[in-house]
Amino acid sequence: ESSNCLEGQNARKKLGLKVHSYALRYIMDSRSHGISSQAEAPATPDKISDSGTVDMSWEENLTE
Repeated sequence: ESSNCLEGQNARKKLGLKVHSYALRYIMDSRSHGISSQAEAPATPDKISDSGTVDMSWEENLTE
């Protein structure tokens, strides 16, 4: 029973090493292509102001 536990732990370690190795290769490859590893916020569109719109309060728009 303990040998099964050790085999399971060994398999997880091997998988972890494979993932780590892949991650390092990915980072190194990305850097060689000039891809930034820093996250960037998406650009936001500039606010477009409509000077033709008349500002009316919410209460003035109510009808009974």
